Amino acid sequence: MFDVRYRREMDAAGPGPEQMERLLSAIRAQPERAPGRAGPIVRRVLLAAAVCAALTLTALAVSPTLREALVNALGRFQPYSQTVEGVSVTDQGIQITVLSALSDGNTAQVYYEIRDLTGDRLDEFTADDLGPPMPANWGEEDGPQWVSCGSTSAGGLVSYDPETRTALMLGAMEGRGPAAKKLILDMKIDEIQPGRRYEDIPIDHHWMAEGTLKTLTLENGKVVLAPGQNPGALESEFFSLSSYGFGEDGVLHLLLKAKVDTSAWELERSSIDYFGGSSRSDVSPDFSRTQRYAQTTDYRGMSEEEMELASPETHFAWNGETYFEYRTGITPADVAEGDVEWRDYMSAYLNTKPIIHGEWHLTFPTEMVEQTRVDMTGSLTNINQTTAETLYLSVLGASLESDSHGTANTLGYKLTVYLSDGRMLPGIDADGGFHGGNYSVNHWTFPEPVDPKEVTAIAIGQWYIPIENGAATEGHWLDELPG
Repeated sequence: MFDVRYRREMDAAGPGPEQMERLLSAIRAQPERAPGRAGPIVRRVLLAAAVCAALTLTALAVSPTLREALVNALGRFQPYSQTVEGVSVTDQGIQITVLSALSDGNTAQVYYEIRDLTGDRLDEFTADDLGPPMPANWGEEDGPQWVSCGSTSAGGLVSYDPETRTALMLGAMEGRGPAAKKLILDMKIDEIQPGRRYEDIPIDHHWMAEGTLKTLTLENGKVVLAPGQNPGALESEFFSLSSYGFGEDGVLHLLLKAKVDTSAWELERSSIDYFGGSSRSDVSPDFSRTQRYAQTTDYRGMSEEEMELASPETHFAWNGETYFEYRTGITPADVAEGDVEWRDYMSAYLNTKPIIHGEWHLTFPTEMVEQTRVDMTGSLTNINQTTAETLYLSVLGASLESDSHGTANTLGYKLTVYLSDGRMLPGIDADGGFHGGNYSVNHWTFPEPVDPKEVTAIAIGQWYIPIENGAATEGHWLDELPG
């Protein structure tokens, strides 16, 4: 009886047959090595590692729904992932538990769960403020300063299970320096943001009213459009158009009216952005044109009140309704001179539920996959005033250190990877980049595991660079982007 019950519990804890078949099919899909190389042996090792990793890793997730989501998220990278056990912290009735990590010393991906132990505060739009996960051993080992990309498309919510009130999250991180030799991640989260919504709302500048629209002056001194002057419908879940045009202050404003109840919103943490701006190249670095183009406002040295007044975005209540406004700084003369590059959308960032404040601090060592270092010296000559110096390759991705010669440039172009079996992985977008002084670094995440030893060349944009014996040789320009 115990044996039957035990088997049932283990079956429930581990991945189901369909999950395992998807994982094993992905591993079997890895291309065969060339004759004479230990391809079948490597594949058998990966298959065994995949089974062990799946059984161990998915048993840590709190529900079958999140176990499946974790397996799907890791995909063909699961054999290279590190199962993290015993790293959990609870505050404010919210438990955060680290499940898995992938790292090569230049980038890291951490999967973790956020679970509400006392209520139903989380939802399928949960976000957090995962801060820069500085290595706990920073200063003791060579390695990068780390920044979090968790709020970008590279990270954030993976899945939400309402039955267990648990969100599966991905923290995507990148280094801003040389590859770490040893990495102990120190993750800190100060708030959980349920109901964090994002919208791109189509906007057509032809909707602008003719003539001058009336304005109001709020108690804080901000000048905004009076509501309801040229209202219209928008393709938005949250807003309708209230007023759009040039105000009595001589600049272009866009005013939206909330069409849903905002009483539970964190209004101070919600905002809209509309980027109609200058198309000239002579916007001076000393911010002399800040009043014309509010998105370039220099806030240095301002008090909080001055920053609030100078900010292009604001929200306010009027006759029982909530409004969001964006002041562009564009004048009628700018439009007449053709000095405006119009955008056909605006973006809304909204906190539609109360934020949960607390202190969640998690520290754990990472097991980094092996990297191959490629000397790029002489392979690239001043693309955008930037010269490639060192390329790092791992099964997870590529990182490139460059000399930016004192400019703010990086080599964050699309990357193409050429493999010894004749395949290529084209059009890989850069995850991010950093520059400081003469140093810049870029990172790319591969769409599938890549053996660094099988990389025969790369292309940065249209610059093709062969790789032989751990070093790049002289490259040449391609006629067009690969792929």
